[in-house]
Amino acid sequence: MKALWIWSKEDELNTDEIFLTQIGDVSNALQLAGQNSHIEALNKLWIWAEETQINPKELKKFLLSTDKNGHIAWHIAALAGSIDTLEVLWICSNEVEINTEKLLLAETGKGFTALHLAATKTL
Repeated sequence: MKALWIWSKEDELNTDEIFLTQIGDVSNALQLAGQNSHIEALNKLWIWAEETQINPKELKKFLLSTDKNGHIAWHIAALAGSIDTLEVLWICSNEVEINTEKLLLAETGKGFTALHLAATKTL
């Protein structure tokens, strides 16, 4: 992953595009890392996003972009049942001042919140 980042910087690729590019069924790399509970990858992605000095609006988009099912990274982490992933996403969301109510009450395309999704993992 680090090599890819170095190459993208050397080629001066548009960092907004790198972070917001859709990957298969998920919306972006942050969601993919969250889906697989890759905490180290989540932290690296966030650090790199900050290092490139992406506009705070773009960082919010990075956290709040939806996949084909209307899931944001928060929902995907809840589905994965990863408390650690949720904690990292919570910290990142607070850093860019995403309204916590908006995050907690965000609904998927089918109207479920992260709490609903997390509860299904305990059944």
